[in-house]
Amino acid sequence: MASFLVLIPPGGPFADHAGTRFLRDGFSFFGFVLPAIWLFTQRAWVLGLAVLVIQIAALTLMAQDGLAPVVAVVLFAVSLLTALEGVHIQSMLLQHRGWVLDDVVVAETLGDAEDIYFGSLPMTEETARPVAADWSRTSQSSASRTPGGATFGLFDYDGGR
Repeated sequence: MASFLVLIPPGGPFADHAGTRFLRDGFSFFGFVLPAIWLFTQRAWVLGLAVLVIQIAALTLMAQDGLAPVVAVVLFAVSLLTALEGVHIQSMLLQHRGWVLDDVVVAETLGDAEDIYFGSLPMTEETARPVAADWSRTSQSSASRTPGGATFGLFDYDGGR
């Protein structure tokens, strides 16, 4: 199981949560292979520049006699640190720009994480989806229905979870 960080954009969530971001917290393979470029793609300019300077300095020191094993360890450590902590760095940068860490969801896939998160949100008039005609409940008013409680992982008649 993976954990997903749920971030809400500055100014609060939109009515349809179109701006809500899910970041999978885990090992980033691209961050391990090319850490400086990965940091640049995540708009972590200062950290990307620092990693690039460390990599260039390490590669120039590799030509010195006897320093190759030490330089290899330094390069491996920088790559591993970026791969393991890259999503945390990305989350902190977004929070610095005004995003809000709303929740951490544990799920198998991104789709499951979205289902869990959006299924736990309270239903309002703005976020409610139009429901097809419910012929079994024509005599009940919409105010008497329970707002999508948990039903052991099965869908209830109102379309909630």
